[in-house]
Amino acid sequence: MNVYKTQMNLYITDKAIWCKVFPTYLKEGMLSWFTQLSPNSVESFKTFSTKFSTQYATSRPHRMSSIALLNIRQKKGEPLRAFMESFRKISQSIKNLMPEIAMHNLISALRPGQFTDSLIKKSTKNLDEFWNQETKFKQIEELRDFHKNARAKSGGDK
Repeated sequence: MNVYKTQMNLYITDKAIWCKVFPTYLKEGMLSWFTQLSPNSVESFKTFSTKFSTQYATSRPHRMSSIALLNIRQKKGEPLRAFMESFRKISQSIKNLMPEIAMHNLISALRPGQFTDSLIKKSTKNLDEFWNQETKFKQIEELRDFHKNARAKSGGDK
């Protein structure tokens, strides 16, 4: 509905026309719902918008809050890259997440190790600085894994 309103505002402000054009944006179940509305049951676009939103309220994406970060924990043996991708995905889906809250939850969620120690030793000023530091540690972790696998394939250290 918000996308439709934004697009229509670019071209025309007459709400009666909005009502007539809206069905052309609908597909399958939504179009079926629309065609089953009683004739003359919609006296304005505002009424229609309310009916539509009420009908499809359960289809709205669930809004996450910073509480969702409390459930994230780095698992034993989980690579930093995999954990950070999960953490980043969830933290980016939280609207208006304060960087301090993200950092606090992140440090609590990480398994003890060099990366966690470095975060505590050198407090980052902002999330950009943190992501840069995290990238360096992921590269170190990947290089260590590469060397470990290379040694295993060649039969040990030579």
